[in-house]
Amino acid sequence: MPKRKPQSEQFDVADFLRESDADLKSALHSLLRSPESGQLVANLGPPSKLAPPINSDTPPSLVAPLSRRPPGPNTGSGINLINKRRFAIREMRQSQDAHTRAEQHVYECLWQSAHPHDSESRTITIGFGALAKMVGLSESNARINLRSLIAKLALEEIAEYNCERSVGRTYRVFSEVEILRRRREAGLVWFMRRTLAVVFVDPATGQPLLQLKLAHKLVPGTKLEVGTG
Repeated sequence: MPKRKPQSEQFDVADFLRESDADLKSALHSLLRSPESGQLVANLGPPSKLAPPINSDTPPSLVAPLSRRPPGPNTGSGINLINKRRFAIREMRQSQDAHTRAEQHVYECLWQSAHPHDSESRTITIGFGALAKMVGLSESNARINLRSLIAKLALEEIAEYNCERSVGRTYRVFSEVEILRRRREAGLVWFMRRTLAVVFVDPATGQPLLQLKLAHKLVPGTKLEVGTG
């Protein structure tokens, strides 16, 4: 036969208070008595819902019901997308206009340390480690800025690294006048400064110009294709 569950004994608050000491009795009386009638509260559980106070000076009709906070501009079902920041498109007047501060610093260090090659350029043979020490950047940052200058037609790599002789790459550093001429022939005239980057763009659409070939392999006069960036 299944065993019956023992019935829980009823807890009598009055008997408990009679057997308690004076301090505990007064504390329980203050907790269990309601402030309005002074009677013992029968239901010790939490109230089902909040209600405005009975003795409030504000009329019940003016008490605003609780409501959820209205969704903000970036919350709720209708999320308002923030417009992308638009950068100004400018025409290149000088070669350094399309350079970042780091790129211009690397270019100036290379130009001052290079040897004369012809009336439009100079040459220098250097590795990434030596370049990093010369410009005061990390080796990775020096390499990134160097390749960016090559892509922007300010430099040209004319000899690769020789591992057997431990000889670095040889670069041709163009003068500012020659850089402007090479860029105009390649269609790199309009640029846009994007926070820390400077990119050449199409003036009609504002889309960055995507180079599909390395700058030192471009034929003068070749237009760069327009891509999505």
